[in-house]
Amino acid sequence: MNLSVDDDVLAVSATRRPFNESVFFVYQKTQGKWTYIKTIDEPRVEYDIQCHANVAASRTEVLVAGRREDPPGSDRTGRVYIHRLPDRDCNSNEVPDACELRDGLLEDCNGDEVADVCDELLFADSDFSGRVDLRDFAALQRCFSGSAGGLGRCCRLLDAAPADGGINVIDLAAFVQAMNGPD
Repeated sequence: MNLSVDDDVLAVSATRRPFNESVFFVYQKTQGKWTYIKTIDEPRVEYDIQCHANVAASRTEVLVAGRREDPPGSDRTGRVYIHRLPDRDCNSNEVPDACELRDGLLEDCNGDEVADVCDELLFADSDFSGRVDLRDFAALQRCFSGSAGGLGRCCRLLDAAPADGGINVIDLAAFVQAMNGPD
């Protein structure tokens, strides 16, 4: 068995018995949950000595490599396949997220080229670091609108009370309670 993880894509290889063929399973993490995407059953090569299946994952592709362990001097080699993953559509509107990001219809506040609707969200973690710290406090200050209301770009993670329409003292109090990172 072989495993490869790249941020939010997971690829796992396994040997299918009794045929000694490799099969690969691809999962994608969306909003904190791993979801099955596809099964890759290439390369379908029967190995007469020993089967080794390797896999590497990226956000857009899975590379599958099968190699033979034949006697020295053998001219038989393995194979490499590249499988493109389907376009991500985290908000299930049948429009690829990459298109919506390009057109400004979705936000990518942390610049990872993944729409924020796909990221695991932690209240007040504006930089997606997994903790609420002084960097997030700087973002809270930039987003603070007081009684004027209105949310600037990428401020929604700092809004503890969305009904009031802005970042204000209510959100500041919730932020202080949420702080869990280093000073």
